[in-house]
Amino acid sequence: MTKGTCLTVAVLALAAVAWTGVVFAEPVTIRAGYGATPATMMGLVFEKTDVMKHYGKSYVVKRAFYPASTQQVQAFAAKELDVGFLAYPSFAFAVLNANAELTIWGGGLRECVPGYYSQTWAALETSPIKSVNDLKGKRIAVPAFGTGTDGGLRIYLKSKNIDPVKDVDIVEVNWPNQEAMLRQGKVDAAVFLPDFWRAAKAKGGIRELFNFCEGTGYVQTLVEVARTEFLKANRAAMQDFVEDFVRGLQWFLDPKNHKEAVQILAKFTKRPPEVFEGWVFTKEGEYHDPWAIPDMVAFQRNVDQFYDIGLLPKKIETAKYADLSLVNEAKKRIQQ
Repeated sequence: MTKGTCLTVAVLALAAVAWTGVVFAEPVTIRAGYGATPATMMGLVFEKTDVMKHYGKSYVVKRAFYPASTQQVQAFAAKELDVGFLAYPSFAFAVLNANAELTIWGGGLRECVPGYYSQTWAALETSPIKSVNDLKGKRIAVPAFGTGTDGGLRIYLKSKNIDPVKDVDIVEVNWPNQEAMLRQGKVDAAVFLPDFWRAAKAKGGIRELFNFCEGTGYVQTLVEVARTEFLKANRAAMQDFVEDFVRGLQWFLDPKNHKEAVQILAKFTKRPPEVFEGWVFTKEGEYHDPWAIPDMVAFQRNVDQFYDIGLLPKKIETAKYADLSLVNEAKKRIQQ
């Protein structure tokens, strides 16, 4: 290429920038945490980037799996994670104990929504345990301490006049091992997500005991959060990210995409499609708001409940840590 040609190309490029007002830069890399899927959707939706408008342009996503929301708190503190999911107890702990600077930008899993599945504890049919009142002195499983499941259980037990610290032994068992630990007699009550619950019931030999809804009421179990520093430094890219996240979420929730959605989910989780057919992304599963907008009134109530049973040193005002303008703008863009 001659010197004159190079100059012409440069002039044309500058003219294009002046005309469009856009400077093309490298996409921002957003490090995103996700957990058990489809209870969390952050990992899954980015398997469907062809329905997104901005992916690969203003941002790209690097996903990382975390078995429980509590395990993300350290990652946020170490600046190893930019966005992720936290339950109401883990969010409160992050703010109060880890001095984490986090911003709630969206909503995730909700529990105790009428007509939808909620996490369920079960015992063996051969067990003398018939109800929650028979659990004193027994071992009850949760996926991890400080999660929404753990918080909901403790609130529920307290409502039944059972001290979650003194009267029972709450132990950590990750989701895939709940059934095995129950059947082997290593715990007296195990908790199930909908896919594991359906599989366990099909095998037989277990009895449903309770879910925590009677004690907690409606629960905003998970919220989507970002490191505040990262959000401020990359707001335009984060706005595009949130818009695309909502687009992807709605695609998976749309009944007309159900067959393909099940295939993608099965491949993503490395499990047979039959595990998910007939319930996932329906009322047989858990509830996700299609606009990823959290119910902050419920979230505040849930955090307050955790304080009321003595597991938080002080109350926090969760609205101070929320910026829902991102999901509201995403909704506006999508509806245009």
